[in-house]
Order: sequence, then structure tokens, then C-alpha cells
Amino acid sequence: AALILGGAAFLSRILGLLRDRMLANRFGAGDILDAYYAAFQIPDILFTIFLVGAASAAVMPVFMEYDERGQETSAKFASNLLSVFAVFSLALALLTAIFAPWVMSWVAPGFGASKLQLAVKLTRLIILNAVFFGIGGILSSVLQARHRFLVFALPPILYNAGIIAGIIFLVPLLGPIGLAFGVLIGGVMQIAVQLPALKAMGFKFIPQFNLREPGLIRVARISAPRVLALSMSQITLAALAAIASFFAAGSVSVFKLSSNLMYVPVGLFGVSYALAIFPKLSGASLGGHGAKFSAQFSAGVRNVLFWALPFSTLFIVLRAHVVRVVLGSGVFDWEDTRLVAAVLGILAIAVVSESLLPLIMRAF
Repeated sequence: AALILGGAAFLSRILGLLRDRMLANRFGAGDILDAYYAAFQIPDILFTIFLVGAASAAVMPVFMEYDERGQETSAKFASNLLSVFAVFSLALALLTAIFAPWVMSWVAPGFGASKLQLAVKLTRLIILNAVFFGIGGILSSVLQARHRFLVFALPPILYNAGIIAGIIFLVPLLGPIGLAFGVLIGGVMQIAVQLPALKAMGFKFIPQFNLREPGLIRVARISAPRVLALSMSQITLAALAAIASFFAAGSVSVFKLSSNLMYVPVGLFGVSYALAIFPKLSGASLGGHGAKFSAQFSAGVRNVLFWALPFSTLFIVLRAHVVRVVLGSGVFDWEDTRLVAAVLGILAIAVVSESLLPLIMRAF
């Protein structure tokens, strides 16, 4: 399972690097890319706060408990969760779209009028992706619980493919707005690829809307501390972006491009191993097998550290080379390379902690 997820994560990260290279090649670290990355701040915060951003790890253990009582019982739980999330997230997305100008004036207070206007337009479209991501995350938890790792691993690949398609085909036609439509295409594809597998294993959506359903309440209760922690993390990133908006043009892009590079080994090793071992940790926890749980967790920590530590060192030592090889093309010049490399050299220290965090969070 780890090999399947790791291979898919590798392909996804390669596409992610290609996506960033195409963005850097076409726009460089400048105003358009600043507005594009700033437009993700509010959707990311809402996705995190509104349950599923942090609750996806809480969904699977509860789903497994319901699954032991029968597939229809677990299907009702997942269907109710999907219905509740869809209704509230769509309402919240609509409110965000209406008040986007006011919200973005807080997210990017240093942007000029035209730059802020572009960020608002992009935000109004990208906010829908928080809905798609949440629905896709719930469906992924069902697939993960049933050990359908291959299909579970495909959505991130298709998400990046959608953005790349937007850069290639939509940006020449629509301009920067084409980037947002590429994001939405990727979000829809994440859901669509999972539906055939869900149907094949007998999962059926059973329409219902019950805010008092015990499983829903338990998911919310379990995920509350994680929601709070991730929310503070997202708010911190939004605050950093707001500060960077007062700096020279391209500062938001520099920070985002360097963090994207830093997260490549995190996704390859930290997230992949945590996702692969999560069903085993859940099974050991549900069965009360403390020794087995500890052994699985300890093995996970050692495996993640085996890869994360060398990559952290590699990024620190060869930061300029890495940035130039991955992003150095088109209008992305040497000054952009130098700035991104400087930030990457500092963020590289966090490769180790960020790689361990997915496993630790799932263990809790």
C-alpha cells in the first residue's frame, strides 16, 4: 500500500513541480502569481475550519466501526456526512463570494487596486474547490477504509493535471482567470475518478440530513482539536501572505513556490506512509491491541525519518540548484531563483517535522 501511495504521490509531485514550472515560466514571481496564490488563502482556511479539512482522518475510524455493523449502516453515515457538508459548505462558499472584496482587503492589504481585483475574481471561483475537496475527502475515507488504495491515490494526480490543462488551454483564451477554472476542473476530476470504484464495491448514497446523527457528532468531536490546530496554522500562513503583500511584487509567489518545493518529500514519504499505515493503526486501536499499535507507529516514525532527514539536508545544501532545475525557465530569472532558494533553505528545516506530523496526527 505504501508503494502504491508513494508511487502515486511521486507522480503527483512531479506534476506539481511541472505545474509550478509552467506557472513560473509564464508569469514569473510577479503580480499575477501573487494574486493567484493569495486567492487560495480564504478557501484553504474555510476548507480547514469547516470539518473535512481536518476531519478526514476522523471519518475513516468511525466509518470502519459502522462498517462492522453492515454496509448499509456505514453508507447511511457517509451519506449523512456528505449531505451536511455539502449544504453548509455551499452556503459558506456563497457568502465568501459575496464578501470577497472585503475579505481579500484583509488577506492582501498591500495589493494595489488592479492586483486586488484580480485576487477577488480568482477567489470567487476557487472557493468552490473547497466544496469539491471536502466531498472528495469523505469519499476517499470510504475507499481507504476498504483498502482501495489505487483509486484513493489518483485524485491528487488528476487535480494537478486539471491545473496544468488550465495553464495550457484556458489561460491563452481567458487570461489569468483560466487558472481558476483549471483548479475547478481538477477539483471535479478528483470526485469523478472515485465514483466508479465506490459503485463497484456496493456503496450507495442514501439521501438524508441529520445533524444529531451520533457518527457525525463523534467525527466533529474527535476532529475539533485538529481543526483548531490546522486553523491556526492556516491563519498564520494567511498572515504571512498579508505581510508579504506589502513587499516587492512577487513576494507572495516566492514564499509559495519555496513551500511547494519543501512539501515534495513531505508528500512522498510523510503523507504516503501515514495514509498506508492508518487502517492498521485504526484496526489495532479498535481491537485494543496496544502493543501492535505502538509497534506500527514506531516503525512508521523510523521509516519517515530515514527519508526526511537526508532530504532536509539536501535542500539546505543544494537549494539554489534545486530551484533552478525545477523552476528556472521563461521569465523566472536568476533574481527569482535566488529569492526562492533563500526561503527554501530556511523552510527545509521543517521537512522533518512536517513529514512526521501526518503520522502523529493519525495516531492520535
